[in-house]
Amino acid sequence: MSRFLRAAALVALSLGAASPALAADPALAARLDSIVQAYAGTDRFSGAVLIERGGELVFDKAYGTANAEAGIPNRPSTSFHVGTLSMQYTAVAILHLVETHHLALDNTADQFVPGAPHATIQDLLAVPPDAPEAAGGYELLARVAQAAMARSFADIADAAAFDSVWMSGTGLDDGTASNESRIAKGYVLADGNPKSVSADWAALTGAASAYTTTRDELHFLDRFFGDALVTADTRKAMTASGYGWHHGAPFGADAWWAAGTAPGFSSFVLRQGGLTVIVLENLDSAPAQALAADLVAALDK
Repeated sequence: MSRFLRAAALVALSLGAASPALAADPALAARLDSIVQAYAGTDRFSGAVLIERGGELVFDKAYGTANAEAGIPNRPSTSFHVGTLSMQYTAVAILHLVETHHLALDNTADQFVPGAPHATIQDLLAVPPDAPEAAGGYELLARVAQAAMARSFADIADAAAFDSVWMSGTGLDDGTASNESRIAKGYVLADGNPKSVSADWAALTGAASAYTTTRDELHFLDRFFGDALVTADTRKAMTASGYGWHHGAPFGADAWWAAGTAPGFSSFVLRQGGLTVIVLENLDSAPAQALAADLVAALDK
């Protein structure tokens, strides 16, 4: 067992950490658990995994430590920074303002932020989330929204998505949220040991400052794809244009998916028909997408 996983196991025994929700298929849950354990046991994963299929919760479990120094284990309720996956929230918040006529897609950034590029909101939204210029564009979108509404972008996101979906473990980090015990610290491996890393989260507002839990993200996806956050027409336009999302077949079938990275964190979400896979991790020694691919492959064995 790895140092990272062993620390969590000892604390879980002493504190009585919550057990994962029971799956309808114990054999499937055990198979999925063995896959994640193989990653966690070799210091390639620390975080939480949730899988829902056909409206049924198939798997919901956490591994490793949220705070290695304090010996706090990750739990299914732990919040993780999701890095550039934050763009999906920003896109919803901006399009909510468009639907409520506070902004228009053909507005330009320099109308609201002096000295900003003469780029339309639609152009900024449409930059693929993994393109180098996407981060700057989404950070600019947050500044545009703040100027248009005279409110912080955190408040705007709360009103557009987080509060309406009851995402109590989700928010935007202004630089102080990382100190909360419910939010996992980010780690990298240094000489085989986890080393905590930090980021200037406030400077990443709009592009990479969000944190969430696996359950909160599931609620968000259910509401988003159920057309409860924005209208069906807006949602279809948003996904068709790639506003914060990828559309393709990462694991052999047509799906919507998004990935995120930040110092010490990696995240991946997949919506493939009736299947939802969410992987959030606070040890960036392996991409969350690689683990998700192995889990999806195991579902139909």
